[in-house]
Amino acid sequence: MSQYVGKLKNSKTGEDVEIYQGFSWPCLFFGVLWFLAKGMILWAVISFIIVLVTGGIAWLFLPFFSNNLHYQAAIKGGFTEVIEGDDQMFEDTKDLNIQSVNVSLESCPFCNSNIHGGVKFCPKCGKLLEPIRCSNCNSSNPITNEFCQNCGNQLKV
Repeated sequence: MSQYVGKLKNSKTGEDVEIYQGFSWPCLFFGVLWFLAKGMILWAVISFIIVLVTGGIAWLFLPFFSNNLHYQAAIKGGFTEVIEGDDQMFEDTKDLNIQSVNVSLESCPFCNSNIHGGVKFCPKCGKLLEPIRCSNCNSSNPITNEFCQNCGNQLKV
């Protein structure tokens, strides 16, 4: 199931795009039309050809990759990450204790691909690379933690 991870904004057009990670149910149900609705014409053509060649079986596998493809296409299209307001997932960090968390990674802890410091999503696997906020005590935790280092609560990514 897809999980909302943030927004991207095109500074030239002002357009916002919501970014999800994980399995895409809309892509499973609408296939090529999903890619067209997202403005990914090249991927719509590629997926259509792959579905034809595989006799429709590829239709079942495309949803596993579609959200990551959408993120990569948006970044290539001039979109950049946006830190959202207090009512959204990425809250204002003025009251967070994040000085001990290093976001300037040299490689992704999930897929080990090389990344440049300061990015919020891995360009290869699409995973979120920002600290995780505990829903119980509001403390910030490294992205690889499964449990809060302050209160022991299970973290939700």
